[in-house]
Amino acid sequence: MSTQDNSGIPVSSAPDGRGYRLFELPPEVESALTSQAPPVLYIKHPEEASTAQLSVPGGKTYALQQKNTSNALLILSPSTDDSVPGLTSVATVHDFIELLPEAPGPEARGNKGKWHERFGKNR
Repeated sequence: MSTQDNSGIPVSSAPDGRGYRLFELPPEVESALTSQAPPVLYIKHPEEASTAQLSVPGGKTYALQQKNTSNALLILSPSTDDSVPGLTSVATVHDFIELLPEAPGPEARGNKGKWHERFGKNR
């Protein structure tokens, strides 16, 4: 039999009251944000769009879509009590935001002619 002390790491719960959102970033957005000169990103909700959008310099736009997960993610921080080392759970996250590339709008595709305007919508 083992005689080792296996007390583990104490974990306590102390929610900090902040709302956390996790973003799943496409590789090109992640590399832009970790570059030497990271761009400023804007989240907007155009009237004609059904969801909010993230605008990246260079004209690329991503739709924001919330995804739920069955596995909760705990956000931990080191315990503030120095006498008892351990971890404190400050939040639990059950969903994340996924960025989906937006297709160019009709104005970006150009005019294809009367036939396409009239019959191409149903194809």
